[in-house]
Amino acid sequence: MLKKFITLTVLSFGILFSGFQVTHAQDMNCTDFTNDPQGLMDFWHSNGYSATNDPHDLDRDNDGLPCEVSQADYDEYVADLQANEGELKQMKVKLKLVRECKGEEHFQKQQQIIQS
Repeated sequence: MLKKFITLTVLSFGILFSGFQVTHAQDMNCTDFTNDPQGLMDFWHSNGYSATNDPHDLDRDNDGLPCEVSQADYDEYVADLQANEGELKQMKVKLKLVRECKGEEHFQKQQQIIQS
């Protein structure tokens, strides 16, 4: 009986503490992005990585850029992101205005908004 109790106790603790394991995301390396520089910059930027926040050690020279990406390429990437975000905001505003225009009498106004 004591043997069963000890076995159950050990198994219970094993099951209980197995849920507390810390899991880490897959470690990424520069070779993972060899043919995908856009994916590399997406990964770096979307995770907010920098010279002081580089858990994957993609910035070995500590210049704030991953895997020897040039400053000019990264600046262009960020500028494109910001431009796309601006265009998306404009499209959302236009869509909202189009949705507010209801009925046949507003058809021309809808077309003007879409074309602007």
